[in-house]
Amino acid sequence: MSAERDTLYDVVIIGSGPGGYVAAIRAGQHGLKTAIVERSSKLGGTCLHRGCIPTKAMLHTASRLHEARHGDTIGVLTHDVRLDVARMHRYKDRVVAKNAQGIAYLMKKNRVAVVHGTGVIERPGRVGVSTTGDDILAHIARLREDRVAKPRHRPAPAESSPGAGAPPTRAQEAIPAQYLPTPGPRDERRPMSPMRRLIAEQMVWSKRISAHVATFLEVDMTRIVRLRQARKADFLRTNGVKLTYMPFIMQAAVSALRAFPACNASVDGDDVLYHKDIHIGLAVALEKGLIVPVVRHADEKSFLGLARAIQDLAARARSKKLLPGEVQGGTFSITNYETFGSLGGTPVINQPQVAILGIGAIEKRPWVVEGPDGDAIAIRHIMMLSLSYDHRLVDGATGSLFLDHVKRVLEAHDESMMG
Repeated sequence: MSAERDTLYDVVIIGSGPGGYVAAIRAGQHGLKTAIVERSSKLGGTCLHRGCIPTKAMLHTASRLHEARHGDTIGVLTHDVRLDVARMHRYKDRVVAKNAQGIAYLMKKNRVAVVHGTGVIERPGRVGVSTTGDDILAHIARLREDRVAKPRHRPAPAESSPGAGAPPTRAQEAIPAQYLPTPGPRDERRPMSPMRRLIAEQMVWSKRISAHVATFLEVDMTRIVRLRQARKADFLRTNGVKLTYMPFIMQAAVSALRAFPACNASVDGDDVLYHKDIHIGLAVALEKGLIVPVVRHADEKSFLGLARAIQDLAARARSKKLLPGEVQGGTFSITNYETFGSLGGTPVINQPQVAILGIGAIEKRPWVVEGPDGDAIAIRHIMMLSLSYDHRLVDGATGSLFLDHVKRVLEAHDESMMG
């Protein structure tokens, strides 16, 4: 079999059925090139065409017949109730056809290839598919070798070691063998915490799914720095909430998301979901990880409402009192490097979102200021903004204009916007 007839896939499912279809669709939604091998020329297999679906359709007809024949027990008088077998079979065929069409639609939408034939695992990473029953090499579906980890030869763990023989995580499987570390005699091996494993998996998947691009812009925050300094004591005394920079930034981000809805969207196969509500995730650093609670309906909140929501979510995140629903459903995210003094960064997109705003530290710098008498150099409070975005949907022009919009809102901020 020539190499030209080989086809590369990330995931190959042999003899799919309902569970296999779900797995294939989910793999496709995660951006993996996926194929299913079906022996029958009809999608759905035994379950759809000869098993549970036709049986349920026939039982549905039988149930209706039973109810009609015994309707008099509940006051419904029926006469001459008969069974039309031909019509019953036509009804069953319509149910099967409708389900088959639905499966075909989902496969096409999520770019799942359907290979008709009998699949055989020839060796790890290689699946042969026979379309005639004789020619086992008629079609070849071979997994990408760089997606399959080759086991390292390491000493077998002691019998008392917990987790011995446990399968590697997806993050570990993505690392080719030659890049795995070689333990030294003084090295100490510790298992990742559940949170760290989840973060690792999400970051790796996000990089696989989205075409990450980043753009940067500097903002003169002097007006907001002075306003915050003048108002923070009174703001805390009046409202019981600390006045931080985050509500200013989130308010500007909401304005930009309204102006550029592509940044408040998600990619679903060949479709784009434009979210009408703005739910902003706020990355909160914990002692041993990171969590992203969501400020829901940020576009409907006042400045004070944003300040209250931000303080409440951050406090409950650090005290581990968040509810599951409070870390789900975000449509855009913000991460803050300023807390640790970093000037900027290129954050990883929080799936299934398409953009994340990074906030750098505010520091005093010499800055060219335009005045009535010309340009002058002054000491200003400057902050770096970064936007990581998914180039599948957001182009460079849109990303740059989004950041520029945030910049203009922040630099023009005055006390009336806090009302």
